[in-house]
Amino acid sequence: MRTISYIHRYLGWISGAIVAILCATGLILLLQPDIERVVEPERFRLPESAQIDAPIDLDSALENFTRRETESFDDPTTIAVSRLYLPNSPKRPLRAIVEARNAKTNWTYLAYFDPHAGEGVAYGPSKTIDFFKTVRRLHTSLCIQPRNVGRQIVGWATVLFIFTLLTGLVRWFPRRWTKTSTKAAFVSSFKHGAFRAIYDVHKVWGFYATAVLLLLALTGVWISFPGARDAFDKAIRYDKAAYVAPTFDVAPDKAGEAGEVGEATLQAILDGQNAKTPGVDYDVFFNPKAATVVFSRNGGFCVPTRYYWNRRTGDFLGEEAYGDLPFGHKIRRVIMPIHKGVFWGDVTRVIFALGCLVGVIAAVTGYWLTLKRWDREEKSAKRSVVENNNFDDSEDKAPSEKDVRE
Repeated sequence: MRTISYIHRYLGWISGAIVAILCATGLILLLQPDIERVVEPERFRLPESAQIDAPIDLDSALENFTRRETESFDDPTTIAVSRLYLPNSPKRPLRAIVEARNAKTNWTYLAYFDPHAGEGVAYGPSKTIDFFKTVRRLHTSLCIQPRNVGRQIVGWATVLFIFTLLTGLVRWFPRRWTKTSTKAAFVSSFKHGAFRAIYDVHKVWGFYATAVLLLLALTGVWISFPGARDAFDKAIRYDKAAYVAPTFDVAPDKAGEAGEVGEATLQAILDGQNAKTPGVDYDVFFNPKAATVVFSRNGGFCVPTRYYWNRRTGDFLGEEAYGDLPFGHKIRRVIMPIHKGVFWGDVTRVIFALGCLVGVIAAVTGYWLTLKRWDREEKSAKRSVVENNNFDDSEDKAPSEKDVRE
């Protein structure tokens, strides 16, 4: 057990500072949606003047929005929406990826618009984009240049952190499972002084966060080292060519190609989708070349389910669910959502945020406990030297008169 203690202490001492940075930046990235809602509420909530009680017709909303966008440019410009985010709440604006083209150039931009009035309420990337870019660089490479060197440092610190977690888990186990030791293993005590309180926070809270931190560390190693990715792909028999995206025969007839008859409205397709999966948010992809509309929704797990509709006839073509993927692709697709803590929506996002917070606390308390232990060991060594010197002096001291008489 002493060897395990030394391994845990010194590996934590080496990797603790980097781990604290990774957990702190990971916590910030997990809270990015909440931070953006506070900084730019207009992107997530319609103004008070919006007529949110009025029914929304998706075709009219897109027509009004594209008309307003076209009129806002000086040069003749063609506007087309290639992707649309449809929130389930009528109080939120729609988010669109807009493709613009004129005689000089073409470009793509992001827009949030009021579906009732067709008026844009926010444009372009978020004001926080530079801040979160810096946080992400700090998280992935510690902002070290060249970036590959920083990634290697982060990766090896994460490897050490894995062994720190495992040795910490071994140290957490009580030697004997009694009522007192079981309570001490699962409940922090704040009644026996500062040292005991900090030690319990480090031990007990660290135990509860071990599973989350191990998932983050293991997936972080997978991200940092290409060799680890290749070995993992071989282990799960991942074959990139084994997955083929679904294709559907939506070749239109002559009348449909002319667009005069058989053209289904987007609102009718949305109503059909809502009948299948009511009460959820959608990402809508428009594919004019294939004449399909794709609704993507998060079905509770990390990989969203996609629903394909014929844009011209309004017929449902089929769906692509997580369970339909080959085994290797199922495993491969969950790695990044697990590392980001979003594989089960806000539930896992909160759990992983708490895990990152405990990771920072564990690193700080680990350094504090190690320094206290070293200080105590140094004082104990000095005390031993003093006691040994006093013992030696007593042997060399001349006998007193009383000793002589005796």
